[in-house]
Amino acid sequence: MESFRRALGIDPDDAEARRGLALALRDSGPEGAARAAREFKRLLKAKPGDAVALFNLAALAGATGDPNGEESAWRTLVAARPDDLVALRGFVSFLERQGPEALQRAVRMLPGVTEGQARGDGANAAASSSLLRRQALLLAAAGRWPGAADALYRALLRDPSDPWTLEIATDILFLNPGLMRTLGERLHQGLAAAGAEGGASAGGPPAAERVLLARLTWWSGRGEEALIILRQAVAAHPGSAVAHSALGEAYQEIGRNQGMAIEALRRAVDLDPARLAAHVDLALAILRTGRPQPAAAAARRALRLFPGSAPVLSVLGAALAEQGDFQGAADAYAAALASDPADNFGLARGQLP
Repeated sequence: MESFRRALGIDPDDAEARRGLALALRDSGPEGAARAAREFKRLLKAKPGDAVALFNLAALAGATGDPNGEESAWRTLVAARPDDLVALRGFVSFLERQGPEALQRAVRMLPGVTEGQARGDGANAAASSSLLRRQALLLAAAGRWPGAADALYRALLRDPSDPWTLEIATDILFLNPGLMRTLGERLHQGLAAAGAEGGASAGGPPAAERVLLARLTWWSGRGEEALIILRQAVAAHPGSAVAHSALGEAYQEIGRNQGMAIEALRRAVDLDPARLAAHVDLALAILRTGRPQPAAAAARRALRLFPGSAPVLSVLGAALAEQGDFQGAADAYAAALASDPADNFGLARGQLP
């Protein structure tokens, strides 16, 4: 602890030292909790959005029995890290412990959601995928199923291959399997409307609708049929990165054809290099074929576009470990955890001592 204090004496803006001091105070026992919270707040002033500080402030508020402070901390965390599913699930779990009124209040406070939209009358078309996921999970936890189905459908339609959206969909469908039918009916209405309008020029239904149809078919236990739909989607929309990503996933999980999977995933990356998930899927698929060097190269290419990406760093760590570069792997895993201390990808934390 004293080494951190000395470092801060030299440079009060040293974020690493401030973080280390806060963590040491947190671990010093109940008497250090208040001082740890102060240091984490100072860290956020120097480094806004610091994930370690945000998660710890929520935990410290909960440990001291301060529900208002804990709710505020969770809200700040979710707003700062909209794609952090551990944060989102933690926030919803906290609200569930507080009772129905807390959940309803959270629903009312959702950005851009009117009471009608909460009933399923149509969500904000401009809402981001992360906001739609938050809407869907909160509405589901509050038992407001029409609104939850509407938000989930819009999130899935935006990108039916997005891994974060698919995780939230799994959570919600576990709570209410009947929503599968609701989603299917909504999709078929959209497909019918697209057909009546001529359907995306001469290409039939839009790529997203085709991919979502395949996803729902797959979830219904008809994997081979889903694979056929995805092949048709790529044939009809060869320029769709989402369709290629979904086809690559299906080749891995349904067709058990790693070569074709990698070909589809490479095409997805080439078509839209700005999609992080496509890079992660490609590097991981290459690694699964027992080729750690090209997997590491794919991960490093992704890091040039997405510096500090925790999922990419985790895959890089695994690839380096497969090559026997254990120090490089440890460094990559440590960097992943620094970026995402909750380890949403679920790989880095278990690899470090």
